Amino acid sequence: MMVFLCMGLLYLQITNSFAYLDESKVPTPTTLYVGGEGPGNFSCINDALRYARDGDTIFVYSGSYIEYIYVSKSVKLIGEDKNSTVVGNPWTDAPAVTIKAPGVFLSNFSLRAKNTAVIKIYSDYNIIKNNIIEGVGSGGEVGIKLIKAYKNLITDNVIKDIDRNFEYWEGGNGIEVIDSSYNIICNNTIIYSEWSGVLCTGKSNFNIIERNIFKNNYRGILLEPEYDNYQDLLMELKSNEIKNNIFQENTYGIHIKEAGSTRIVSNVFERNQYGVYIKRTLRLTGINIIAFNNFISNDNQSTFHYNTICHADFWIHNYWDDWLIPIMRPVIGRWKVFTIPYPDGYGEPVYSPIIKFDPLPAIRPFYIPLLDKEGCT
Repeated sequence: MMVFLCMGLLYLQITNSFAYLDESKVPTPTTLYVGGEGPGNFSCINDALRYARDGDTIFVYSGSYIEYIYVSKSVKLIGEDKNSTVVGNPWTDAPAVTIKAPGVFLSNFSLRAKNTAVIKIYSDYNIIKNNIIEGVGSGGEVGIKLIKAYKNLITDNVIKDIDRNFEYWEGGNGIEVIDSSYNIICNNTIIYSEWSGVLCTGKSNFNIIERNIFKNNYRGILLEPEYDNYQDLLMELKSNEIKNNIFQENTYGIHIKEAGSTRIVSNVFERNQYGVYIKRTLRLTGINIIAFNNFISNDNQSTFHYNTICHADFWIHNYWDDWLIPIMRPVIGRWKVFTIPYPDGYGEPVYSPIIKFDPLPAIRPFYIPLLDKEGCT
């Protein structure tokens, strides 16, 4: 009997506590305004960020905002017009935007930075959409830099004029993906990057790069390991997917160094010096698949460089505009046979040609659905 009495009292206590919960006092998302003519509008974006709560929207009217934005709350930052809502400080080597909170939405801005990353992302589940991102310095810029960031969406942006600092070998990448996985990069236009349109390095796995335009970059996409020892390399750059992109007038369309299990599918490589170039020096697991692509008017459609003869990369059912007959199309590369040693410890490598084949080349170009549908994978 005493047990039932205690349980009844406990039930009454719980229900009474809910009765006193005033739902009207639970904060609801609000919209804060920066610039413009409205009463109570903030003059600086950072002032609005200090006042904002998670879930709020900050709307920024057109204008030039010379400030360094630090986002530590899960908010929406929306500019009035990406051509006239300008953010960044061209006189300091500081990012225009640094994102530390998850779930941030950043859209409709013109973002600029000098000699550093324009946007730095250290968190997950962010959306960077419909911005103009450009470097305004003399070198060392990065458009968007993801550092240990997961499941972000980068879409519908224009990234341009990203210069590299060749003295310190830094920057020059439209997007850097460092130790970051499960991100989607789609529907962007990336032009005039001095090092690469997209660089993936470190433990950056299972990323999707699709329906982008890469033009006039040194490399469209570069997959390059951070480490050079076998154990770490096994954990780097696995199962990334590159599909439905256009690569035009780059030095390299795609340049792969050591990466394995990459799917390069349904892309257009046109008027590049190299369409796809693969360099592998260690016996790594993982097969790179190059399939259903269009190779058109590249100086070298596709080639490879191996330090051993054991690597298994496959070209299958691609369209080659220099091979219009339905028989195997050779893909010519080279492998290092041995090295002639020098007294100073260095040596001269001796290479031998090696031939792989696309066993089922297409005789007509594929239709590539670049921008036909909204959204990304």
